[in-house]
Amino acid sequence: MLHLACSRACSLGRYPVTKFPNERVVSILIRSGGDPGARDKEGKTPLHLAAETVDAVHPAALDIVKLLLDSGSHIDCVDGSGLTAIDVLGPEMALKIDPVRRQTLQCLCARVIKKHRLKYKGLTPFCVSDFVDHH
Repeated sequence: MLHLACSRACSLGRYPVTKFPNERVVSILIRSGGDPGARDKEGKTPLHLAAETVDAVHPAALDIVKLLLDSGSHIDCVDGSGLTAIDVLGPEMALKIDPVRRQTLQCLCARVIKKHRLKYKGLTPFCVSDFVDHH
């Protein structure tokens, strides 16, 4: 449901109750336990989908991106195509969310491990391997 609330989709049901992306719905879903790090079949997180909707026509979608980041989404997690939310946003919009401030040392280390193709599987606990896999 969080993925749907963050993506550009048609009206909800037959009758136009609300349109997506919808910051209020995203906020309710997160407060209700929705996982901002969940992935769809293409490996996209709600953050990836929200980033896809940000453009000159929908600048309010940037507020959804910020909400997801404040709720624990990682700005540098890659989707199935190897793109991060920063890649999807583009350089101009990415500056509006201050990506440097939103990356942790853990995230930076994971990106270096992936970039240099360092061996980590079998050498680290599963939770660390899983974290690196997503970056």
